Amino acid sequence: MRIIFSLIGVIVLCLSSAAQQNILTFKRLTTDMGLSNGDIRGICQDHYGYLWIGTTDGLNRFDGMGFTVYKNKEKDTTSIVSSYIHYLYEDKKNNLWISTAGGLCKYNPNNNNFERIKFQEASGINSNSSITCMVELEFMPLAS
Repeated sequence: MRIIFSLIGVIVLCLSSAAQQNILTFKRLTTDMGLSNGDIRGICQDHYGYLWIGTTDGLNRFDGMGFTVYKNKEKDTTSIVSSYIHYLYEDKKNNLWISTAGGLCKYNPNNNNFERIKFQEASGINSNSSITCMVELEFMPLAS
């Protein structure tokens, strides 16, 4: 008898959960809402939940209510290196990397600014090179 009630309970739970539908809602983010440009080149959600949107005219951080727009300021070396964004990536250490037409930047959330990344000349990569994709690799030390 106890088994029958247990089975009936499981069936009722399964039916009630199947009856509940996950309803997805979408919100269109536009320039009327503060997005810097409609030509979107990259999107990334960070570990805080912010939605970062890279466009051809600025980097946009959406907090669910509104936008903060980051653009290059010519004489400010802590601003993003270029307003033309190519690619966005958050690594395993929660660093947000931004590839722009002017080079690579890393976002500094403590100061709300950017570090411009310079490549070593020996790498053969120009600091102004366009990076269109980023991946994170893990290297294992060689056995001794």
